[in-house]
Amino acid sequence: MVSPAALALVLVLSAPAWVAAYLETADTSGGRLNGFVQRPREGNLQGVLITLDGILRGKPWPGRVARMTFDPGRLAPQLLVARTGQEIEFANHSQRLHTVRALELGETLFHVALPLGFGPVKKSFESPGLIEVRCELHDWEEAWIAVLDHPYFVITD
Repeated sequence: MVSPAALALVLVLSAPAWVAAYLETADTSGGRLNGFVQRPREGNLQGVLITLDGILRGKPWPGRVARMTFDPGRLAPQLLVARTGQEIEFANHSQRLHTVRALELGETLFHVALPLGFGPVKKSFESPGLIEVRCELHDWEEAWIAVLDHPYFVITD
């Protein structure tokens, strides 16, 4: 399980601050970054999002579905990365009623119920940011969505 402190840590390698729409290209001239994220005297951290800032063009986004599920006793994954504007499915796979509350900087973006047997709720976020997701009925069920406008990221393992 990833600790909240590790989830809150986001390393950004900076580039120009101006923003433009990301353009997918067939560019193959990319590079590679290797390393570790460590907390002094405690070793390597798992579940840390590392992303580049200011990327305007490059590789295409992976063609995967973005999905968060309420499994018995937990919300998974603990950290999900989604593209700006991408639909994210929230599904209930447990035997309980759950709610999905999405917050950005403490402000509620939406709050919906997910009763058992109800189809997935689909939502999207139109601008980059870090979104907290929680169930108001079960306070231990909490996760994060990093909404990015480019696919240059990794979550440490």
